[in-house]
Amino acid sequence: MFIKHIRHIPRFMGSHARQVEQTWNQFEHGNLPHGIVCTGFWVRFWAFLFDTLFVYIIWVSIIIALVPLKGHAWVHVSNFLIYGIICQVIYTVALTASPLQATLGKRLLGIYIHQAHSDKPIGLGRSLLRAVAFWLSFFTGVGVMMVGLHHHKQGLHDVIADTVVVYRNS
Repeated sequence: MFIKHIRHIPRFMGSHARQVEQTWNQFEHGNLPHGIVCTGFWVRFWAFLFDTLFVYIIWVSIIIALVPLKGHAWVHVSNFLIYGIICQVIYTVALTASPLQATLGKRLLGIYIHQAHSDKPIGLGRSLLRAVAFWLSFFTGVGVMMVGLHHHKQGLHDVIADTVVVYRNS
């Protein structure tokens, strides 16, 4: 973001800095590099719903198989939801940071996540930041609604992690 604020790029910064500035300018003016098409709210909603059902079915199966439900304090509804969200974050981080670049729900719908200003996949740190920011956005509601309003279809969590969700074939 520093490059956006300088008018003249010193020679010692080289062609890479010029390329970053050019990509940033394209992104700022509503053009993503290489004709990429961002996904909208409803496609992402269905992917999230599939992923949530998938994770919670596995989570409930593990609880039923491994733990007798009587007398365990962590089985109460509030703890069950918290552990479910933790499982969802682990699932999301592991798959989006992998070479797949998408959860199973996103893969099913043909979408994936990558960095907003380059074609690079997101790493583990950016994936974790995005997942944590998603749940904060989800509970406030505003961050998730941004997907429908933002010109790059980014939610607050995407803006924070500098990512975009795009169609695989774009």
